[in-house]
Amino acid sequence: MKNSLFDNIDNLTESRIERAHSPDLAELLGDPDTDFKLPWDNIPHLFFSRCKKFSSKTAIVFYASGNSEREILRLTYNDLKVNVCKTIKLLDTLGVPPGSAIATVDLYNHSDTVTILLAAWSRGNLVVPVNMEEDRDRIEFILKSSNVAAAFVRERHLEKFEGINERAGIKTIVQLGGEKKSHPLFYELIEKMIDEEPDFGINISSPALLVYTSGTTGNPKGVILSHKMLYDIDGVVSFHGFSENDVFLTAMRLFHVNAIITSMMAAIYSGGTLILLGKWMPKYFWEIVSEEKVTTTSVVPAMLVDLNDNNENTDEKYPQMRTHFKTLICGAGTLKKSVAREFISKYKIRIAHGWGMSETTCWGCWLPADLDDEEYNHLMFDFEAPSIGTPLRHCKMGILDENGNILPENQKGEIVIAGRNIMERYAENPDANEETFKFGVLRTGDEGFYKLDRWGRPMFFITGRLKDIIERGGEKFSPYLMDEDLSKIDGVANALVYGFPHKRLGQEVGVVFEMKNEGKLDESTVWKYCRELGYSWSKTPKEIKIVKKIPKTSTGKDTRKMFAKLFKDCYEKSYKRPYWF
Repeated sequence: MKNSLFDNIDNLTESRIERAHSPDLAELLGDPDTDFKLPWDNIPHLFFSRCKKFSSKTAIVFYASGNSEREILRLTYNDLKVNVCKTIKLLDTLGVPPGSAIATVDLYNHSDTVTILLAAWSRGNLVVPVNMEEDRDRIEFILKSSNVAAAFVRERHLEKFEGINERAGIKTIVQLGGEKKSHPLFYELIEKMIDEEPDFGINISSPALLVYTSGTTGNPKGVILSHKMLYDIDGVVSFHGFSENDVFLTAMRLFHVNAIITSMMAAIYSGGTLILLGKWMPKYFWEIVSEEKVTTTSVVPAMLVDLNDNNENTDEKYPQMRTHFKTLICGAGTLKKSVAREFISKYKIRIAHGWGMSETTCWGCWLPADLDDEEYNHLMFDFEAPSIGTPLRHCKMGILDENGNILPENQKGEIVIAGRNIMERYAENPDANEETFKFGVLRTGDEGFYKLDRWGRPMFFITGRLKDIIERGGEKFSPYLMDEDLSKIDGVANALVYGFPHKRLGQEVGVVFEMKNEGKLDESTVWKYCRELGYSWSKTPKEIKIVKKIPKTSTGKDTRKMFAKLFKDCYEKSYKRPYWF
């Protein structure tokens, strides 16, 4: 059974170049590194090559929990290879066709998810990671849209999954873990299998991963990533200089490209070791970093906030940590300067701040490690927001205006990207593909600009999502930058600025606050604070809403659009400027 998502996927670059209406745009679409050739033909070729070279080396250390009774599982590269080969044979035995889609259904991490991903890719299957924090309708949409043939479901999620699988037409379910056996158990099944290595006859353009965007409204878009993911993985490894001596730690969840690319696949690509946390455990984070001699980790800004709240004296408690820990990667959300400054001051560790999206496989750019302290601090703290850095080796980035014209240094426009790490397309969504590749390059939807550093490298900055930019009576405001300002009001834990529809002005400015210790805040306090900051009345939030908690997505991003309903009665309201403003 050939999945229809695979149709017409080979080499979309030529058709995209045809859309580039200027030589500059066509150049942006050109190959950024023509002399480079991947050492491997596809992901299984990479994996089994690494297993041969590092057979007895530890590949994965899995921490189910962080307490004194923690469960720890250690697998060598050979152990992992045996499990992968047996899982390949299991998929054959279950009658799951090569080329069909399989789903991994979980919320937290486990080493068996790594096994399933590698086994599926080794036989040409498309993997659809399912985030069980999503609501049932969205999960059902994802499973139906991707034509899933089999699902590997963690035992704790089976109850929620029941019914969805029938409506999605999934005939094969394998249970992952648990004491109560509702479906065939994964480890019982693979124990009976033989571990023959597969051949590697998979085209590098063959789809490998189908990840769905975590939008808060409407149906999610499915991003098709092929075995060309190897280019982004190579970009990650080469940018940071990772090697077989590196130990990668992740608590990011394996249904997201950050964990899959930055940690799991980067570890395999470099021949390193992956420390996999079952869930985010800030209380035990530095302890595990120290015990396992971790050299690098990838986090989101919300995790930095948790680490800032940690009162441990790491220099005193883990004195050897600085001899091995070298890279802390952060992206996948808006990094506030105040959070970054506090973390760097507390731990004396630089943040390798970067940017990417599922549509770029994972990463597009990072701040380079070779910056001196003055240049690093300048790029992190002297602009509206921290710089996201300069492009990786296999891609190019630029800034376009609304007509697709390339803009020069310091001019704001839409950030665009092109290169070998770009997704094949959105699954069965021609309108989204048309709009996203309107000018040939990938339109990111992020507003930003770039500045050249002293070596002539473009350093990019994001000033907001274009769809979130507030347009009030002809003036434009970025809510991202205002979020940080308003989060500094005494008693405020978090703030989200929102542009709500307004009859006279098109949009008006509102703000949602999450307070510390259930505190209170009135509009007069907010308005006086904004006046002290030098805000105009136009820019100042008129509607003040307080909620118990501002929720975040599974990757730590704020869910701005979900608060639209709080402002639904404000469409025709008028707001009088105070005499003292």
